[in-house]
Amino acid sequence: MYKYFIIIIFSYCFSVQSDLGAVPMISVTWDNNIGFNYGVGLALGKWGQGLFNGIYTSYSFSKKGNNLSFGPYAGVGIVTFRSGINRLREKETGKTYWGIETSPSFIIGHIRIGILNDNKKPKLSYALGLGLF
Repeated sequence: MYKYFIIIIFSYCFSVQSDLGAVPMISVTWDNNIGFNYGVGLALGKWGQGLFNGIYTSYSFSKKGNNLSFGPYAGVGIVTFRSGINRLREKETGKTYWGIETSPSFIIGHIRIGILNDNKKPKLSYALGLGLF
């Protein structure tokens, strides 16, 4: 767990020193497909007039499965927004789903909602919880 704090501190120091930056993402959420899970991620981009624009990748994991997502990322102060491609893998069934998602965050509130598909029918995906960026 300590290595995540080192990444966060390094990312913040790197971001303050230039227009280019890295924003760490950490979350603890309940997901309708994989239950209680932890998430880590990183956004890389450029600072400009209080805005941060870039790309992100994040990984959430639990005993029931995991989510991997990536796409564009934007932030203004304490509000962030990301949308992208999502891959859900369920351990119990062995199924893998691909889809799209969006994830707004405000202060430490974190919401993720998306639509997944396994070539048969759409599947709703959502998560609620606490998150940082």
